Amino acid sequence: MLKKLLWSGIAFILVAAVTGCEQVDQQEPARPFPKVTIATTSAFTGYIIVVAHKQGYFSDEGLDVTLSSAYPHGKASLMAMEEGAVDFAPSSETPFMRAVLNGSEISIVAVTTIPRNHLAVVARKDKGIETFSDLKGKTVAVTIGSNGEYFLDLVLLMNGFSRADLTYVNTKPVEMIEAITTGKVDAVATWDPIQLKVRKVLGENTRVFTSQGVYDPMFIISATKKYIASNPDIVKKVVQALYNSSAFINANHIEARKMVSEYYKVDKVLLEETEASSNVKFDISLNQSLLVLLEDQTRWAIKNKLTDLTEVPNYLDYIYLDALEEINSDAVTIIH
Repeated sequence: MLKKLLWSGIAFILVAAVTGCEQVDQQEPARPFPKVTIATTSAFTGYIIVVAHKQGYFSDEGLDVTLSSAYPHGKASLMAMEEGAVDFAPSSETPFMRAVLNGSEISIVAVTTIPRNHLAVVARKDKGIETFSDLKGKTVAVTIGSNGEYFLDLVLLMNGFSRADLTYVNTKPVEMIEAITTGKVDAVATWDPIQLKVRKVLGENTRVFTSQGVYDPMFIISATKKYIASNPDIVKKVVQALYNSSAFINANHIEARKMVSEYYKVDKVLLEETEASSNVKFDISLNQSLLVLLEDQTRWAIKNKLTDLTEVPNYLDYIYLDALEEINSDAVTIIH
């Protein structure tokens, strides 16, 4: 009898073990992280994104993020986003504004960076340019549709000039140095690090007119309204990762700069000089000045007939507040 009970007990244990294994085997496998593609453009519009990726902040949020550096500027990254090639696009506020005026259904999810003194008109002295007034009648390379175009129009207005007083030459950012060093243009209106490189190449043959006190651009990250509506959790996770990245950068400038220089293959010294030149502030926010800037630039676009619209859109319809409000409501100062 004892022997029979013993064998019954062993049989029960074996059955339980096998059943337990079967239950483990029948459990659903762990779901893979959602795949997200984020464009990266210049070293500054993509700075926080690159650091977030290198530090593992996206994976910490349960996201499988791929960075795409195929886009040379914000306008290109926004176009790629609308075409579905990427899910999120960094840019300055100007190409975003132009996209909205052209009918794009997109929304800003966060301001990532505010560079001050970031843009400049860099001219050649040997073209007879010593003062801003000397630019009259000259050719200036500028990337049409960018904040460089807005900046150039703004400084012309402040000096009593108009577009008719200069010849604008639509030039890609990567072509700026070649354009001015070969004499195709007399000056360039562009941003860091390009304007800093131009100044280094021209050396003492340089005259610089900066944006200090004139215009501070904002670097933003955006997504299509359709993507945001379908993936609010992913949007929040991306913004959280960028928020964490911003905190890391502000506490670890040297380490963060190394990550960005390696990703973009930019010399660390040049990157450091550019940060100092632009007086860059890394800060995830959605502030009232963003709304004011978008409205001001839209009025500029309407005045210069860069759009068929005659009224300023309600940009509150193109800014997604929910994600950042959940993360840190103090970072959202837009009146809504």
